[in-house]
Amino acid sequence: MCVFCEIIKRKSSAHIVYENAQLISFLDSVAQDAEMCLSFSVHGHVAKIHDDLSGNAGAFKRLLNAMDGISKTHCRIYTNTVINAKNIMHLKDVVVLLCQYNPEIMQFSMMHLKEKSPLTVSFVDSVKAIKELKGMVSLDILKTEGVPYCLLYGMEQCVGESAWPTTLDLYNKENDYMNDFKQLDYGMRSKLENCDKCILNMICMGVWTEHFEEFSGMGIRPIG
Repeated sequence: MCVFCEIIKRKSSAHIVYENAQLISFLDSVAQDAEMCLSFSVHGHVAKIHDDLSGNAGAFKRLLNAMDGISKTHCRIYTNTVINAKNIMHLKDVVVLLCQYNPEIMQFSMMHLKEKSPLTVSFVDSVKAIKELKGMVSLDILKTEGVPYCLLYGMEQCVGESAWPTTLDLYNKENDYMNDFKQLDYGMRSKLENCDKCILNMICMGVWTEHFEEFSGMGIRPIG
């Protein structure tokens, strides 16, 4: 594993890039010959929300400075925003903010928690908030995580999992190697019984298991 990847494991990419102008120059030189993507977690459109959710005062300022620096290089910018009680009403503001930095991917993800917390928002409200972003940014840029195709009619290309491999090879937290890992097989995701009748069933990963009760009560019909 490269040194850069080891550093990324310890600090956020925003923090690293903000601190090191030489690193920006190095990444730019690499990106001229090879694909270089930097992913930033964007928790909100203002410091009050982002800093509070990140638990790090000044994080928002570092984030913007880092994205500004990277946006002037040959590197690609990916962003991810986990939808929660503090930012769900401001997703449009997040889009407006991020468009300044020309991200290649702007992803909005379902919160993935085993137990509810003060930040928890409903699955239905989260999907509704995402659908309201249509028209603000290209659907090739706007992506989701945890939302199945059937809930994104007319926005199916936004399903972020469509770019994922169907199975993953990875190490779990105990450092045990797991080949052909599938979230469905390991109980992380769930589908309805009639999902097998959907024409997109083979490429759809369903919903996070903790959202299944809400999803199953939405009266969803298979696409086909």
